[in-house]
Amino acid sequence: MSDDYEVGFGKPPKETQFKKGTSGNLNGRPRARTGADTEVIGLLTEHVPVKSAGCTTTMDPFEAGLRKLAQNAMHKLKDAINFVEFCEKYRALSVEKNAKQTSGVLIIPRAWDHDEWMAMLHKYGAPPWPGKRSGLIEGPPSYSIPHPCGVGRLIVTRQEAKDAEAKKKAREKLRPRTRASAVAAVAHEMHEVTVAGKNERLSTVELALLTIRNHMLQGNSSALKKFSEILDRYQPSASDGRRGFLLIPETGTDEEVEREIEESQKQWREQASN
Repeated sequence: MSDDYEVGFGKPPKETQFKKGTSGNLNGRPRARTGADTEVIGLLTEHVPVKSAGCTTTMDPFEAGLRKLAQNAMHKLKDAINFVEFCEKYRALSVEKNAKQTSGVLIIPRAWDHDEWMAMLHKYGAPPWPGKRSGLIEGPPSYSIPHPCGVGRLIVTRQEAKDAEAKKKAREKLRPRTRASAVAAVAHEMHEVTVAGKNERLSTVELALLTIRNHMLQGNSSALKKFSEILDRYQPSASDGRRGFLLIPETGTDEEVEREIEESQKQWREQASN
């Protein structure tokens, strides 16, 4: 180039031009992708568009597929069985969530008539009960009641029940969405349905269980097999009949409560050893 080189269109400054023998792509040519380079996680977890309530949004593909399976589970036996198995796998359907308390320490509130409280216990099991009167004492007790099986403290007041539920919901909001939380959310969604001519409010997993039961009543062998498996897994065993409640009036003193609990635990240990 001559000294009278003029910078212009197609004529960049000499100091910015590529040097002879030096490549402009210092990183080299990108390697061609092959089948072995498939990005499995990114491909499977990329959010997909879904329509909900007339609006289009994006959703995790696992949850989107699960919701479609849940929709089919309300009518189709195979999908109902698969959905229930998903709920069992991710602990959205378990004995702890569905079984009622069959033993422990219960306090009879002063505000209740003894016979009325006992009638509600026989009808609904351990409190809290439906309606305005939960069956729990209104204020905090003057003594601490350990669980007879040694697994923490029993919830004995209405306020404690509310606080426990509020803390559980707060933890769920902070917890990132996982497959287990997605299954739980879909399984526990409530639906307004008509069953045997009555309007009822049932969860998705309850509707799937009804689908299995209805096909079983029609003589379907697969439904009968799954129906029996579910009952064997979740129905209380005959040994549970020996369990019971220790009933303590709210007026009991610390010493009386501790004495009753020790005596009850002693009886349970003796029954367990027989």
